[in-house]
Amino acid sequence: MIKIIISKDKSENFTKIKSIGHASLDDNSKYSILCNSVSVLLQTLFLNLQIMSNVSCETNNKGHLEFQLIEPGEKSNFLVLAVLVGLESLAKETNELVINYTRS
Repeated sequence: MIKIIISKDKSENFTKIKSIGHASLDDNSKYSILCNSVSVLLQTLFLNLQIMSNVSCETNNKGHLEFQLIEPGEKSNFLVLAVLVGLESLAKETNELVINYTRS
């Protein structure tokens, strides 16, 4: 199971994203399409935030990505919301992906 924890501040700005775990492997495969999909979405978000110099990576290894937004605000919220559309769509299709929201 993949768990994604999205943190927001009092102003509803996204402040931290953490993804841990793996999905079950697909039939006769050594890779999971769900894991790959989640990875592509979160890595793309991370790289875009990095271009904006607005992210600090805390952990980035197999099955665990965690990063903090340095200056949360309108631009970073837009990027996070765009990626959440894809993540939430995936979560509706499987019980292998859970997204939780917290306050930071």
